[in-house]
Amino acid sequence: MRPAASLTSCSRRPILAGLERLASSAGRVALAAGFIQLMLVACCFAQDAPPTFPVDGIVENSLTHQPIARALVESSSDAVLTDNQGRFELHLPSGFARLNIRRPGYDGPETGSRATQVSINVGANTPPVTFFLTPAASITGHVTLSSGDEAEGLQFTLFSEQIEQGHPHWRSVSNAVTDNDGTFRLPVLAAPASYILCTEHSLDREVAAAPGAPIFGFPAVCYPGGTDLNSAIAAPLALTPGQQAQIEISIARQRFYPVSISVAGGTATRAPSLQVYDRSGRPSNFSLGFNSRSSTWEVALPNGSYYAESRVWGDAPLYARVDFTVAGAPISNLTLVPAPVAPIPVEIREDFTANPASALGNSPFGVGDHALNEQPTIGISLDPVDRPLDGPMGVNLRREPGSTDKFLLDPPQQGAYLLDVQSFAPNSYAASIYSGSTDLLREALVIGPGGNAQPIQITLRNDTGFLECTAKADSEAMTEQAAGIEQGAESDRGAADATPIPVYAISSGTAPHRIYFSYAQAAGVPAPPLPLPPGNYLVLAFEKEHEINIDDADAMARLAAQGQTVTIQPGATLDLQVDPIRDSDGESAQ
Repeated sequence: MRPAASLTSCSRRPILAGLERLASSAGRVALAAGFIQLMLVACCFAQDAPPTFPVDGIVENSLTHQPIARALVESSSDAVLTDNQGRFELHLPSGFARLNIRRPGYDGPETGSRATQVSINVGANTPPVTFFLTPAASITGHVTLSSGDEAEGLQFTLFSEQIEQGHPHWRSVSNAVTDNDGTFRLPVLAAPASYILCTEHSLDREVAAAPGAPIFGFPAVCYPGGTDLNSAIAAPLALTPGQQAQIEISIARQRFYPVSISVAGGTATRAPSLQVYDRSGRPSNFSLGFNSRSSTWEVALPNGSYYAESRVWGDAPLYARVDFTVAGAPISNLTLVPAPVAPIPVEIREDFTANPASALGNSPFGVGDHALNEQPTIGISLDPVDRPLDGPMGVNLRREPGSTDKFLLDPPQQGAYLLDVQSFAPNSYAASIYSGSTDLLREALVIGPGGNAQPIQITLRNDTGFLECTAKADSEAMTEQAAGIEQGAESDRGAADATPIPVYAISSGTAPHRIYFSYAQAAGVPAPPLPLPPGNYLVLAFEKEHEINIDDADAMARLAAQGQTVTIQPGATLDLQVDPIRDSDGESAQ
């Protein structure tokens, strides 16, 4: 096949002759000389432009295999929209080319992606290719109020389950408001994925103005379940690719009861803050009103379980919390007395054997005497286990005055947290973490009111082992990866560059488990060894990156049957061949 026509070659001689005649008059010499140089550059560019070759194909709906018209197929050097039959033709230079295929209302093969990305090998005999896009999922809802009123203007928040550090959390991903007939729509949603929908509290439009008159409205509800956030999380709405979900939501009108809360200890310069939450940790959308005559904060709430928190910020922070239940009557005797938040002592001990010199003296913020560095060589994150809307958070350690190995941790709000420690010293890790008698490698850290918790002792070791993974050369998944097929294209095998193979090492000696991530060495894709604390691990390799919920015992049992169990020895490197789990197998294991 001849290459497609490119920029035509040119000769300098006729151009120079014509431009010299143009420049014969003295007034045009400078202009003509500059123009000559520009034309010579353009001529050389045309002569050096590489030849291009046609790449044709079709874009289809991955569910129905029907053609998709007006999908954008683009590379760094050419772009085109598909015709009514979903067909396209690009003209690309030879070699590897990365293409993006997108269309509004469609997703790529990755969860939440808006495009298919593929790499193909362009040449004289590039075969036709087929790309796939998946219709985006959506939710259309209709709300009915028990009062018979129009459900206009109700606010909904959509939450999606996301895995962070191996644990599920729920993140707000979209919002919607009902129109005049109580309908709302949430288009273009990632799938497969799990969702829950929650409304906000809303009062009747005409609230009685007479003091003491009953207040009515519509409580916050979550779908599925029709109750609170935790009930909905237990049985979420699972959307499949392309699913157009339609839901009906009924909200019963209820009475709201006045709740008054007083906060002691505030000053003009240190005014306390106040926030009310439901039992799942979701903040109330109602603004608290301050009654200056009674010096109390006031809010109206329906029946349910709640808690209120007060904070006073500053160099010496104060905190208070009170739990309460509204049960068919007003509440007027709630009082919060913010007390000093006690920092949690943290002691960092070293048990270094491989290289005693690489100890706490090397801070990530500068190398030198550790006693002179303000920051320790570890990072700590806390992951709340009893608040589904909150994810992992980093916390700061500040040095205890006069100490070289003791620090203070300013605690977040009370609750239970999974604690993770990352050591920055070379080849080191947290070998043990205790809070009193609680083993924080296996149990949660419980922080009581005012930061009440036992001191934390962390022991670091530096005898890390290493895992070096190599993808099996005869793996079918590797063959398809090298062809770019896993990215949504049907093409000549060998048409694309190799894709890194994600590898997950899940510790099996601790509960909760911990996930370590790396890549396997594959054709043309080197990967460094993965440093791991000594112990036992479940090793899993996939065609592409996966979310692994290590809190799901059933899913973990299925994955254990597909992975390899290995033991990492101190200071040693384990070479392991991995066979990537195909996407369909990995999805069935989740």
